[in-house]
Amino acid sequence: MTVDRVRLRPGDVLIVRTATKNAGGLGAWLIRRRALMLAYPWMPWRWWADTGAYVNHIAIYTHTDGERHLRGLEGRPGGFGWANLDKYLADPVTVANTDQPKTDVQRGFVVSRAVEMIGIPYDWEAILAFAAGAAGLPFRLSEWPETGVPSHVVCSSAADYLYEGAGLDNPGGYAKTRGTDPQDWWAFEQAKPWLHGKGTA
Repeated sequence: MTVDRVRLRPGDVLIVRTATKNAGGLGAWLIRRRALMLAYPWMPWRWWADTGAYVNHIAIYTHTDGERHLRGLEGRPGGFGWANLDKYLADPVTVANTDQPKTDVQRGFVVSRAVEMIGIPYDWEAILAFAAGAAGLPFRLSEWPETGVPSHVVCSSAADYLYEGAGLDNPGGYAKTRGTDPQDWWAFEQAKPWLHGKGTA
């Protein structure tokens, strides 16, 4: 499945698999461990496989620059910031929620608030909690306050936070934001709740 670049509009979310070994650094590696733990809960020997079978990253498309490169924003260990999205779109596993209904106002909200979030540090506590929770350890996150901008984010929680704020269907609904991981976005895109009148916003 290849993302149709023509259909991408500001505020759309890319759901990405960084397929090469150790791609994306420690955060992506831990996210992949969580996916393997959830897929094989009683087979710990499979948790350490180097696999590209699971998505482990989220990016928000904002615009195409003057040289026709697709640009966007993402959470990463260096902090929330700008990214060239061409490399993600080169992977046929990458999907985008281009068919999710969004008004121009909602798209504008997602992009403008994402720009305001540039520089927010990476949420390492959430990354560790993803892996710990999948392993059955009692490591719980406190959710962000309902007002203000989060002090730390990962790629998937940032997108969930922005969609929630825009009143858009999102993987975490109002019950979960900080704990939303890339696999939640993958499942959300596959389920397409907006097609069935089962919104999660």
